[in-house]
Amino acid sequence: MRTFLPIFATQIFHRGPGIAATFVSMSGAGSVVGALGIAALGNVQRKGRLALIMLILLGIGVSGFALSPWIPLTCASLFFAGAAMMGVFSMVSSLVQLIVTNQTVSYTHLDVYKRQQPNRTDTFATARRPCQACASNAGWYAD
Repeated sequence: MRTFLPIFATQIFHRGPGIAATFVSMSGAGSVVGALGIAALGNVQRKGRLALIMLILLGIGVSGFALSPWIPLTCASLFFAGAAMMGVFSMVSSLVQLIVTNQTVSYTHLDVYKRQQPNRTDTFATARRPCQACASNAGWYAD
């Protein structure tokens, strides 16, 4: 959606980069407000239902943006869509983290690590040392 904001500003509203910047700003401000709103909610019950409601609200906001012939309504729709988008992303990320078990994550990391080092039998017995260039840039590598 943000990709099309300059196109909407020039082709639909026949304005310059100032309106495009306003559109991007409204979407960003809505994202910040949405993130703060979700953070203020804390740990809520029925995160899946809330994510679905936010996704529906995101669709309404994007539709309002696409169909709006008036700049103030477009700005309000972008603000609303930005807040809903951040709410959806936050809720879905939380749901994924809650659903995935530690055992699943451990096995996934173990498989990736074994594929990276197929000849090693003591995969977790010894720690991997970083390359010289990476470690010297980090400032902690010492022989």
